Order: sequence, then C-alpha cells, then structure tokens
Amino acid sequence: MNNNNNNQLSTNNEMHILLELHKQSLKNICDAFEKEHDENNVDDQVLKEFNKKRRRDEEVLNDMCMVFQRELVNKKMKILQLTNYDTFFCIYDDSFEHIQTITTRRRIN
Repeated sequence: MNNNNNNQLSTNNEMHILLELHKQSLKNICDAFEKEHDENNVDDQVLKEFNKKRRRDEEVLNDMCMVFQRELVNKKMKILQLTNYDTFFCIYDDSFEHIQTITTRRRIN
C-alpha cells in the first residue's frame, strides 16, 4: 500500500512539473516575441497569428490542469481504505503568470 502511495506521489509531482514547464514555455514565448517585435512596428498579421497561437497554448494549459485535477480526484476516490486523501487543484490567473497546486486534506468517514 505504501508503495502505491509513493508511486502516486511521484506521478503527481511529475504532472505538476510538466504543467510548470508548459507554463514557463508559454511565458518564454511571449517574452521572446515582445523582445523581437517593437509594439509600434509589428505587422498586424504577425500579431494576429501570435495571439491566436498564444490563446491556443493557454487553452492547452487549461485543459492539462483540468485533466490533472480529474485524474487525481478519480485516483483518490478509488483508494477509499485510506483515512485521508489529498486533492490537488491548479490555481492560475488569466495571464497564466501564476500557477500552483494547493493540497487539501479531507477526512473519509
């Protein structure tokens, strides 16, 4: 049983790291675009395409967070013999500048 908990914790950590890397990649892409293009001198089509890609990347990141939450909740519900279980939630703002996981402990009666 303890080994299962360790494996699950490892999977949770790996998924969280994947989310962080994806978020950092999105931020780096935005930063690089700003450095490369003068905001007063950027081609409208280039800006339109970039914003379309950025929105698509944000949607992918949002979907990853939702899948991560759902998988964790489903896994936890299958292990009802545990006295406590943790649920991780991804919290992020509209600009995707801040992403973290919050652990809550809930007693199973």
